[in-house]
Amino acid sequence: MHTPQGILSVADVVTNVGKVPDDIIPPNQMPPEGISVGMGTRTVVSFTNKGQKHKPTPPKQLEDKPLSELTNYIITDRNHEPWNTYILGVQPTLLLKTRTILSKATWVKDCYTELGDPLIRINHSTIHTISNQSAPEGGMQ
Repeated sequence: MHTPQGILSVADVVTNVGKVPDDIIPPNQMPPEGISVGMGTRTVVSFTNKGQKHKPTPPKQLEDKPLSELTNYIITDRNHEPWNTYILGVQPTLLLKTRTILSKATWVKDCYTELGDPLIRINHSTIHTISNQSAPEGGMQ
């Protein structure tokens, strides 16, 4: 048995954003800047296998398989995990930033995807910030 080797990428991508109407927000819960936004996201996980390909594991054989903790083997610099930045073209212009942080990665031992890559489960957290964009960024007007 071997430990999977490759590049694991995790990102929470914003799929839709909408302003929450002020009249449905209780006055004591209005955000300090008066900005209230709801959003939907999708987590995108990719693994570029640098090891050997294997025969895919049939779904029925996935039950009760032992797990192997991979988090300690992941080389990451949490201070440099990227921010995804979105400029919302509303008035006032808003800057939405998201950052996805991997908290745990687990390999389902000796189990492989349809592509023959190791079957890896991940846990993550995502930070979302939103603020008024006072000056145009990246040539946006």
